[in-house]
Formats: sequence, structure tokens, C-alpha cells
Amino acid sequence: MKKINITVIGCGNVGSTIAKELLDLAFPAHINVLDINEQKLALVNDMNQASSKDKTISLSFNDMALFAEADYVFMAAAQAATTIGDRLDKAQGHIDMARDIFGNVSFKNDPYIIVISNPVDVMTYHIHKIYDFKNEKIIGTGTYLETFRYQYFLKEFFKTDHDKVEGYLLGEHGNSAVPIYSQTKINGSSVDKDLEKAKQASKEAIEAPYNIRRMGEYTKYAISKCAVNIFKALYENKSITIPAGLILNDENCTLLNCEPVCLSTLVDINEGKFIQHSLKGLNENEIEDLKKSAKILMAFNDN
Repeated sequence: MKKINITVIGCGNVGSTIAKELLDLAFPAHINVLDINEQKLALVNDMNQASSKDKTISLSFNDMALFAEADYVFMAAAQAATTIGDRLDKAQGHIDMARDIFGNVSFKNDPYIIVISNPVDVMTYHIHKIYDFKNEKIIGTGTYLETFRYQYFLKEFFKTDHDKVEGYLLGEHGNSAVPIYSQTKINGSSVDKDLEKAKQASKEAIEAPYNIRRMGEYTKYAISKCAVNIFKALYENKSITIPAGLILNDENCTLLNCEPVCLSTLVDINEGKFIQHSLKGLNENEIEDLKKSAKILMAFNDN
């Protein structure tokens, strides 16, 4: 079977975890890791040695020719995180980095681009902008991560199994992510009578990265799982529905009274395509909160 080419941009906490997750899938692939820190070659060598008995997968470091031949690209590069702060603080530096990376490569295979770097909604928007919004194979992880965490805390607070939990957050990844309580269910039933528990679950989900950072660690496992799940749905041609970041379509822009921004809605991944759900089914309070998220993100459109 022909190997697919994957490039992971950034070999920090998240990028290296994504590379390791892909390595563990043991499928026919070549993983090319890009990082400006040449010392990361040691980490790639370690992963290469770990895969030495698996003849289906191989790794390389900073191979720009293979980057141009990528079938999938994970954008995970970031400036070093030194303080606990808002994801939007480093927006301009990361936008400039994205322009430098994607503005200087001529892809041969029209790859899928999965954006993880923060602020992920702003980054996804500006990578779309590089391609004049004509590339339909760009997706941001968006509020998929908050949803992962929300479902975990719902399970914990309601003391039930994970498959009995339904719920998600939409909007901007981070502090203004919007819990969709109107569509949160436990064991198939609305949480209206236990709304405070659901609110506590969403609060814990949004605060989780800050709590991890205060303890001296960085979030990497859950977000890497989100990114690799998107890849697996595409590669294995599986149909899934997740919250993720796409450029809002006309209907959703009209509903939120905003310019096109990248903001998380529910998205169907089906037969290699990204299909954005309408936000019309949400309640008035949720729509108003999403309008606030969109307004925050619009401020970065012209950066």
C-alpha cells in the first residue's frame, strides 16, 4: 500500500504528542516533522527508533520537499508558553508565522490542513485567507477540546457512563466558548432540572487548561486526540459529527450578525468533506453568546 505523507509543523508538547499518536496507529505513512529548533531532531530520532520494527511507518525532520508533497498537515507550531494568559495574546506573532509557513510552500497534493495552534480560530481564519478562502480542506480543532472536557465532567458530576452523555460547546475556543445547555442530555433526558451541574461541568471544562498550567504542566494529550480523531475520520473515510472551526457560511453569519469568521459549529465530516450545521436550532441566550464570540474574533480579521 502506498504511504501517505503527513507533515506535523511544530515539535513542542502538542506536535510531538500528535506525531507519537500517529506513530501508534502503525499505518502506511511517512511523518515529516518541521521545527525551527534543530535540537528537536533528537526527539524525532527517538520516535524513529521506536518505530524501527514497524516497516509501515517512517519519520523525517525538516524535509521541505516532503512538506510540499504532504497529504495531511497538522499545524501545531507555537511560540513558547511562559505565562498563564489569554490565547489571543500571541495572535499577531502566530498569524505572521502562518503566513511565512503556508505562503512559501506550493503543495502538490492539495492536503488537508488541521489547525491546532492558538488562537486556533484566528489561525484557521488566516490560513484560509492565505488561500483566498477557496480551500475547503482546512479545519480548526476549535471547541472540540472543550467538548471533550465538558463530556468528561458531565460524566463525573452526573455519575454515569460516557456513552450516556450528550453535550458540546461552540463558538470561540477558550474563555468565550458557549455551552449549549439546550442540547445537553444525560441518559437521553434534558438537564433542565440539574442545570447547575451542567454549568459546573462547562466551567470546569473551560478552566481545565489553566488549572493544568498552574500545576506546571501543559495541555497536550486531549487536544492531540482531537486532532488525530479528525485525521482518522478523513483517512478512514468515517462519518463523524464534532464541534470544529470552519469559516461561517452566509446563513450562520446572518444569524450572528457578523462578518465571516472561523467559529465552531457542529461539523459533519463525511466522505472527506466538511459540512457546517446551521445554528438556528439554538436558544436565544446561546445565539447571543455566540454573537459575542464572533465579535471577539472579527477584531482579528484584518491583522
